[in-house]
Amino acid sequence: MGCTCPDGFSGSFCQNPSAPCRGEPCFPTVACATPTSKSQFICGKCPPGTVASGADGEKCFLNDLCLPPYPFPCSENANCISNIGSFSCLCKPGFTGTANNCSDIDECQTISACPNAKYECINSPGSFTCACRYQSTSDTECGDSSNPPGWNIFNCTLKWLTMDGNNLNPSSSANLYERLQSVLSLGFQNKFYSLQLKNSSLGDSYSEYRINVSSDTPHWFVKDYLIRVRNYYQFGAVWVEDVNECEFKENNCSDTAVCKNTYGGYKCVCDPNMKLEANNCVPNDRSQNETLTGTNSMEQNTLILGLVLGFGIPLILLLLLLICCYCSRRKDGKANIATAPDIMVAENIRASSLYANETVAVYKVHHIPPSTYAQRLGIQ
Repeated sequence: MGCTCPDGFSGSFCQNPSAPCRGEPCFPTVACATPTSKSQFICGKCPPGTVASGADGEKCFLNDLCLPPYPFPCSENANCISNIGSFSCLCKPGFTGTANNCSDIDECQTISACPNAKYECINSPGSFTCACRYQSTSDTECGDSSNPPGWNIFNCTLKWLTMDGNNLNPSSSANLYERLQSVLSLGFQNKFYSLQLKNSSLGDSYSEYRINVSSDTPHWFVKDYLIRVRNYYQFGAVWVEDVNECEFKENNCSDTAVCKNTYGGYKCVCDPNMKLEANNCVPNDRSQNETLTGTNSMEQNTLILGLVLGFGIPLILLLLLLICCYCSRRKDGKANIATAPDIMVAENIRASSLYANETVAVYKVHHIPPSTYAQRLGIQ
């Protein structure tokens, strides 16, 4: 069982005064003092440029207001910059605002975020990425491979603005068409084909256009890009949508064909018995041949049926008559053949003295009427 020394003494027999500073409990370079006949210690002041945390001199920290034990003085999206006895907050890259309110910058709203409109700009907190809209194994960059067949035609309605943001009358500016054409050419490059002015003034600064792009370019690609760059080219509202060429009579289908609207275009549809040639429905040669073949086959079947009925029935009747005559003659012949041997045998038996006292055997034929042997021989 151990012994406990009173305060101020230590050792096996509590013979030594306590030495609490022996373990260097104070911050480096800070003096440690021991009061007389006590086990406690006292640390001096923290070095210049540092501050104490807790009891003075025990734990000293640099006098940096951006570091613990001080609480972080800036917002989570800002960096704290320490000065001597002070600090300042600066928003991190990709953020903007004040020290305590740094918000994300949407880089996708800038015209230079991605190389062109063939990339989709994806914003993220403090950053962004550019993703290629057109995926092809033959591409070295993005969308520079050969375009697929066909094209898409979309309706584009823009509201034009002046440099100070006021409404602009399209009829008062002659270069709006060239401006939009330049924007689409730079943005979509080989994916953009042509631009047509449909209505130069719809009232209240609006203009309507027809945009012709590759068949793998949907309308929302165009709309997304125009919205992204509109602040740089004085666009206001932007609408891009599919054109119903059938409804607005913007198709080349003839009167014999039916116009059917499709995404980005239209198609001319013919009756099943017709075929399409140059947007015009003409008779289908195959259908005509099938019709003629069917008519000829029907006529041939009618002729064959008439021949069968005209010649077949008399032949059948004649054949039946011949069969009846044949059967009748055969029946008579069998009856005569069966009767003659019986009479001959009977007469031979009668004439022979060898069988005079013997009973005469009677032979019957199944088709001769039953009769006695005597009757058949004329014996009473």
